[in-house]
Amino acid sequence: MLNDQLSFMGKTVKYFSILLFFTFLSACHHKEPTLKIQYVDAAIPEDIRSIDDTLVDAIVYTQPVPLGVLDIEQRKETFVNMVLPSILIVRYNLMQTLEKVELIALKDSSELKNRERVLIDSLFIQYQTDNLKELQEKLFPHPTSIVLAQAAVESAWGTSRFYTEACNLFGVWSFDKEEPRLAANGLRDGTPVYLRKYDNIFESIEGYFKIIATGPYTEFRKYRMNTANVFKLIPLLDRYSEMSGEYTHQLAEIIRVNNLTRYDQYHIDPDDIQYR
Repeated sequence: MLNDQLSFMGKTVKYFSILLFFTFLSACHHKEPTLKIQYVDAAIPEDIRSIDDTLVDAIVYTQPVPLGVLDIEQRKETFVNMVLPSILIVRYNLMQTLEKVELIALKDSSELKNRERVLIDSLFIQYQTDNLKELQEKLFPHPTSIVLAQAAVESAWGTSRFYTEACNLFGVWSFDKEEPRLAANGLRDGTPVYLRKYDNIFESIEGYFKIIATGPYTEFRKYRMNTANVFKLIPLLDRYSEMSGEYTHQLAEIIRVNNLTRYDQYHIDPDDIQYR
């Protein structure tokens, strides 16, 4: 009898454990996933945390750390350690938004809730479109290795003046005198030129993705929906630089030489995802 009672109690405990587990999953499903981001005020290269795993902590470095004091191999490693977490945070946020848009796209317009309409209207304005399919193409993030390569080229691995003084990793120009910006040295066709100034690395990367989403890269955006082959995608970024084909060749070489495609398998650590 005692054994039967213990058996019954064991089954009961197991049943309620399973019930609680699925209740937790259901609760998480209905809650909004957000990242627990650590903001780090690094001042010197030694303050940059090493990345030793494919699961990366959600860290944003709040100021540009000068890397010119390091030898080239140390500089490259530290640059990746500093930039990669913010790239993964931006990609995570884009994928979360994309998932919401994909679910909304499956609904009839008459079924949409007010918050869904507000979200879509806001995204249409931000991404300069009124088409859900095109919006999905603009939100879909491309491989991390391409982002790292462009950041490396445009910032000279974290040593350019635009990076050190404006936290501008991608050589993004500014045409709005009302926004924070930094004057470039010299003139362009007799006219002063400026580059956008960012508060931190995350903002620079977020701005870069928005440029790729809204700039003259339609073919690139369409093609990246169907392939993750970075060497097929890179030639479609030739309009990013006046160097055109020479620029895309440089990107491809940086990815090959530094084996940057390995970082395409890196993701934000799930322990840094919370539900609210």
